[in-house]
Amino acid sequence: VLQRQSIQRNEKLIGQKVSVMIEGPSEESELLIQGRMPTQAQEIDGHVIINDLDALGDAATSIRPGDLIEVELTEAMPH
Repeated sequence: VLQRQSIQRNEKLIGQKVSVMIEGPSEESELLIQGRMPTQAQEIDGHVIINDLDALGDAATSIRPGDLIEVELTEAMPH
């Protein structure tokens, strides 16, 4: 039940642009960047995986942990 509620809540965010605080390379792959929205608690909630650095333009090369960037959410998964 909780997984279903989680995915339903996350799917409502698809297509929205949100602020994300960069944490660093993803735990899944160093080719991805991981961050959190202000509504996501560290170690409790899920995180945002950023896979399209080209969409960030020139800013992509200077992203550091702690930076706030705006991204568009394109996919949702349960946490």
